Amino acid sequence: MARLAWGGPTLPSGYPDLSQVVLVLDASVTINLLGSGISSTILKAIPSRILMERRAYREIRRHPIKSRDLASELDEWRTNALVEVVALDKDGRQVFDEFMAASLGSTLDDGEAATIAYVAGMPGNAVPVVDDKKATRIFRERWPGHPITDSATLFRILAETRLLSRDTVREAVYSALRNARMRVSFEMKPWVVDLIGKDRAADCSSLGLPRAFLR
Repeated sequence: MARLAWGGPTLPSGYPDLSQVVLVLDASVTINLLGSGISSTILKAIPSRILMERRAYREIRRHPIKSRDLASELDEWRTNALVEVVALDKDGRQVFDEFMAASLGSTLDDGEAATIAYVAGMPGNAVPVVDDKKATRIFRERWPGHPITDSATLFRILAETRLLSRDTVREAVYSALRNARMRVSFEMKPWVVDLIGKDRAADCSSLGLPRAFLR
């Protein structure tokens, strides 16, 4: 296993400029935002237009925080135009149908496939926000060079560009890890551990970190 490199540049080049892109969220990313406990605050801080394809939206069936009401929080998003629920156009449906007809249909769920397909049918400034490893790999193989990001990277951008304070992002990330079991890519784990601290990271089983990295 490659050794995790703690620290590094503040914000690596190649990260999307949130003021210049449209974000298309997968269901798992939305659940992480809900799990942060401050989803509306985060969505208001993001300068991008934020979309969800309706299949991905329908996959959100419960709130990861038991004391919160899912329906009222999602209604708040839509009432305040924080998230737009959209449908695939003709081009997007063709890509979606290809995914479902191929062996990929057993690999991607409907929401992941629809999220990717929607981006495929949009102009070049649309960026899918997806946490699933296979979905990310499939997207990069089919559309090499097109940006794709994930929940942890989105949190990092918010902190490093000061759209939200580092303290606010720290608590949001920890809550998403604890409440929503947020997935974090290998590349993003050092930043997350540095952000929340090793003691808290040890409490987050979804990070899957060996004990050696938490000493």
